[in-house]
Amino acid sequence: MSLAGLRCEAIHVVEAPRAILADRPMGDEEGAAALRDWRKWTADGRATLHRGVLCISDQHEPTDAEWAALYARPGGMPH
Repeated sequence: MSLAGLRCEAIHVVEAPRAILADRPMGDEEGAAALRDWRKWTADGRATLHRGVLCISDQHEPTDAEWAALYARPGGMPH
């Protein structure tokens, strides 16, 4: 058998996530759903998988009014 005819291909193994990291509060049910359907969450862009950690990011950009309601103090100064 000749080695010249063999091809070496990289094998990419994707394991199920072992932990969740979110940039917003998540309830137990939402966290369980994310772990259960992690492939769909990553395909939809709601999460990424990095070294066994499912990273959930809130992609909603607040409007000016929403941002002001969350972070602005009376008088216009941020918290």
